[in-house]
Amino acid sequence: MEEYRPEQHFTRNQEKQLLSGVAAAIKTEFPNPNRCGCPEAEAVRNLARRRVPLPETGALVDHIATCAPCFDAYTRFRRRRRAVRVAGPIVVAVICLIALAVLWSDRVHHGGPAKPAMAQLSRAPVRKLTIDWRGTSTTRSAESQRSPVPTPQLPLAELDLTILLPIGTEDGAYSAEFRAPRVGVVAKSDGTAKWDGNAETLSLRVDLRALTAGEYVLALRKDGSSWRTYSVILEEIK
Repeated sequence: MEEYRPEQHFTRNQEKQLLSGVAAAIKTEFPNPNRCGCPEAEAVRNLARRRVPLPETGALVDHIATCAPCFDAYTRFRRRRRAVRVAGPIVVAVICLIALAVLWSDRVHHGGPAKPAMAQLSRAPVRKLTIDWRGTSTTRSAESQRSPVPTPQLPLAELDLTILLPIGTEDGAYSAEFRAPRVGVVAKSDGTAKWDGNAETLSLRVDLRALTAGEYVLALRKDGSSWRTYSVILEEIK
């Protein structure tokens, strides 16, 4: 029988050392002061509390590994959690490895210190797109229609998004949330809807560059009314 040796396992002390080293690197290389593409705090808290299944943590872990504010939030939630579950060191190790891989890759390809990820993203142009949901009901979401409208395909970019709302929708302030399955809100924005003579038009500016490709839910609501949800597909820029 193999003798049990504690040093063969990822200990809490080693976890702290790893977190400390990676945290210092992330703060230098990926400061993200404007919180571009950051998920809701609840999503980060759920990850720290092991409430997100490990196979479904991809987009969230990728973001935390390259965002100093979210990495700090994750480590704070970790410290507040007294009991350490088996999945804990695994998630921590994955985040740290992703961060180190990004840092190392940038150094190899550029021959010097890595540039802040958000500084690189900021050079990408803002894309103007329009989604036409005028044919949907004002009382039901797009996917509940008898003849569902095509699912919009949006690029993973910073978008100047115009949404043509269902006929009968009122003017006013609207909230928008992009939601990932089992993770929750990963991006959000606010805008104002008004009648432009042809359609009730909602204008939004939203940054989707930190997300990963896949199917999401775009939820909209006016003031304190109920949310209306629509399926959207986010795609890599070709």
